[in-house]
Amino acid sequence: MILKKTGATIALVLFCCILYAKEGYRIVLRPVGETFTCDSATLSISEWDSNRVIGKAVATKKGKLAFCGKEPLQPGEYIIKYGNRSIEFFVSSPKRTNEKFVLNGEEIVQKKGSRENFHFTRFQNLINYGWKSLKDAPALRRMMDSTARTVTKEAEGSIFDIMLNGQEDGRYLRDNRIANTRFGKRYLSDLFKRIEYNSNSTVINILDSTIAMAADSIKPHIARDAFKYFKEPAIMGQESIAYHIANEYFIKSGYTAPQEEIFDIKTFVLLNGKSLVGMEIPELEMRDTSANMTSLHNLTGQGKYTIIYFYTDDCATCRIETPKIVDFVNNYQDGVINVYAIYTQDYEQRWKEYINNNFYIYNPFVNWTNVWDPQIESGFHMLYNVISTPQIYLADNTGTIIGRGLNAGALKELIEATDREYDNLMAFLDAYFAQYRNSDTTEINRGIENLYLKSKDDSAIFMDIFTGLYRFLKNSDNNNFKESAIHVAKKYILGMEQLWNKPLFLERVKREVSLMEKGMPGTVAADISGEDPAGSPISMYDIKGNYKIVYIYSTGCSLCTPITEELIKLHKSCKRSGMDGIEFVAINIGHNRDEWVKYTVGSNMEWHNIHAGEGADKIHEKYYMEILPSIYLLDNNNRVIKRNIDISDLKKTLKI
Repeated sequence: MILKKTGATIALVLFCCILYAKEGYRIVLRPVGETFTCDSATLSISEWDSNRVIGKAVATKKGKLAFCGKEPLQPGEYIIKYGNRSIEFFVSSPKRTNEKFVLNGEEIVQKKGSRENFHFTRFQNLINYGWKSLKDAPALRRMMDSTARTVTKEAEGSIFDIMLNGQEDGRYLRDNRIANTRFGKRYLSDLFKRIEYNSNSTVINILDSTIAMAADSIKPHIARDAFKYFKEPAIMGQESIAYHIANEYFIKSGYTAPQEEIFDIKTFVLLNGKSLVGMEIPELEMRDTSANMTSLHNLTGQGKYTIIYFYTDDCATCRIETPKIVDFVNNYQDGVINVYAIYTQDYEQRWKEYINNNFYIYNPFVNWTNVWDPQIESGFHMLYNVISTPQIYLADNTGTIIGRGLNAGALKELIEATDREYDNLMAFLDAYFAQYRNSDTTEINRGIENLYLKSKDDSAIFMDIFTGLYRFLKNSDNNNFKESAIHVAKKYILGMEQLWNKPLFLERVKREVSLMEKGMPGTVAADISGEDPAGSPISMYDIKGNYKIVYIYSTGCSLCTPITEELIKLHKSCKRSGMDGIEFVAINIGHNRDEWVKYTVGSNMEWHNIHAGEGADKIHEKYYMEILPSIYLLDNNNRVIKRNIDISDLKKTLKI
């Protein structure tokens, strides 16, 4: 009785399949010379990264499987799965689908259906086992190229045609049907691997362009896959790409995704939006061990790097990382390094004991600052994504984050790699500007413009080069290079403020430019008045001469003594040579007048000596002095000829 009912059911199904095939679909699968190892199978449609079952079939006694439905199949990729095997076919138009496939061992043969699936089954056979009969890889390539040409000729515009030929001309992701295949996801995975070693800005531009040209149904898929890929990237710093995708497409543009993914995306944006690589470090003001408020931003300009280290005293990983960090900074020899060490819990006694037991710093070039925020008033958890400890960030001298999610080993490697890159950049700039050593600022600025034209198309490269260029020129021993540093700052940094988007760095550059513009060559030097050693009033403008060598120093300055001695020798040489048109004016900005008088007498400073007294502090507002001592050369109208020059350059200029 049961067998009769089963036979009747199968007969009814087959009858319905014949009926539905006229309007809907009929898919038949039959083995040759064997029976199926299972008595049922499923028909699924691919939906990008998952499959959705749309039908089931029961095998007849002869092993035939038939799937049928009243409604046409929507375009996409379909999979018939039975036991441990599966076959795939395409539906390229929402019309009646009538396909018949025969299985002969490993081979799939289409007996009835579209030309697209005729070629697709042959393609599957080639990929699955047919390649074994080919001699080499070029033979396989020729076979695939031949298939692609044939499919275009016989099934142009089909999904299989798009899959084989649509990647080069951009049709691939512009076709809505690709959303119902697994090949779109594969294409994107390959795309991400191809582009990930570019700069973040380049990767973002490629992804934005890809989303813009894609079909509407595919845009959210691209955004979802890109976010997942770059959220935990193989290359540090590419979280910025994930943030851009999340913020631009899901937060601002309202792209949809499963609820759990949307939650993950919003949480990522919330916790990472302020502290990604390439961003400026968010300001933190916390109390140190003496209860004084200490600013993180104030540290950044004082060192080559700033390490922000979040830790707790009961964290097992912190106990491993802490001694490694301490050892590294104690042995760092390539400049000043800052550490802003943040205790994230609220146990004051345990915090101070941890400091005493673990943070022994003997390197004089390390600024180690211990702080805490027991009430979390600074919001450091949200600003720096401190969900667990340890968390280590690294910022450069501009206050820009160059590393995050580091451990001590990665921190060391990153600093060493950054030092090498910086040294290479300085070597390049030194070689490039060697041709301008004897040029005026006009020529130097032309050379700078050439660098801009070569780097402007990639904002990341441009900013790296011009950050280094500004430092290179500013710290150069060539006065014309120093003047061109102002040009770089005003035109390429402050003049492009929106591109840089680094308020902390821009504010520092503004302050430096404001100082550098004091007493520029060609401008009239500000007058300085005070007292001579006898206590009589004296003004720099009162001293007449064809040239004035203005020497600004302090008796408490250790660097000033050897320069003073050199100038005394130069002064005596000028007197012996009868060069009376050169006047030496030494201006002391120290506050101890009695000490200054003894210094002038004891050093035989037989020139014009001025003690600035209470006006000493204002000299910094009138003259740009990189360090003490500072030497200015003025003409007979008190115009600045050169500033911050050394004695050898002074002799060369005056031909002494």
